[in-house]
Amino acid sequence: MWFSLISALAIILLLIAIIDAKKLRIPNVLNYALFLSGLAYAYLNDGLSLIHQFVFSIAIFALFTIVRHGYFIVRKKSGLGFGDVKMLTAASVWIHPFQFPMLMLLASGSALIYFSMSYFFSIRNMSHNERLPFGPFIAIALAILVAVEQNELMGRVFL
Repeated sequence: MWFSLISALAIILLLIAIIDAKKLRIPNVLNYALFLSGLAYAYLNDGLSLIHQFVFSIAIFALFTIVRHGYFIVRKKSGLGFGDVKMLTAASVWIHPFQFPMLMLLASGSALIYFSMSYFFSIRNMSHNERLPFGPFIAIALAILVAVEQNELMGRVFL
């Protein structure tokens, strides 16, 4: 079952990254699949209970919805897509709540590095008004955190 869930995670994250990079949108069906597979993962994991993970995901959804709307009120434009909010919500089910700041640091840091390098080396012509995909970077961050957690679990099992 673990292998199936991790395989599903890899496929879902790859699809999200490709679609968001090309179309600047994350399909709801992929966010739902990420969320539901994350709930199954939380259920099988000996960490926090399923209820705790679900409540934490609701808090993440509320927080980023407020941030999204607050940014829109101040700047009169969207700074974070609703698909990204839903993806962060779904990703939060896969990891321990204490790992969420690391998810945000890895996602934001890798996006900043990528777009800075693209700008400085003229790989992409970008303006300050350009919409940028954040889903691929959330996907990378989540994959790293789940891989590290799996490595730690396997170390406990075999040592």
